Amino acid sequence: PSKGVGRGCAIALAEAGVDLVLNARGAEVLEKTAEDIRSRYNVHVETVACDITTEEGREKVLAVSGTPDILVNNAGVLRDRTLYNMEESDWDVIMEVHLKGHYNCTRPFVRYIRDNNVLNCRILNMSSVSGLFGNFGQVN
Repeated sequence: PSKGVGRGCAIALAEAGVDLVLNARGAEVLEKTAEDIRSRYNVHVETVACDITTEEGREKVLAVSGTPDILVNNAGVLRDRTLYNMEESDWDVIMEVHLKGHYNCTRPFVRYIRDNNVLNCRILNMSSVSGLFGNFGQVN
């Protein structure tokens, strides 16, 4: 949640009094978001700067202690190309972030819920409207 929708989600949850664990690749922007939230709301905020598409990133997120109730998968990247001009690497990076990254965060959360018989948890997966309606240059 370093900017845009992710930041907005984090602020809305903080306004509701939810403690947060924020994740993004960029530590500097991530810390700025965390400090903004800490200065305005009485909530606990932890940050985990890592790439959630990797096993190392997944392990960093899993290492955060606490009892999570809500998972917001909002990670996203854009490689704006038509299919005609798209390289396979443009396709792969979208799939890694949008699918593998969501999987890397969701699977351990689901296991936590089931293994601990936790009720009333929520998972929110974000997507672009391009995935529903299409957008020229965003086939991936």
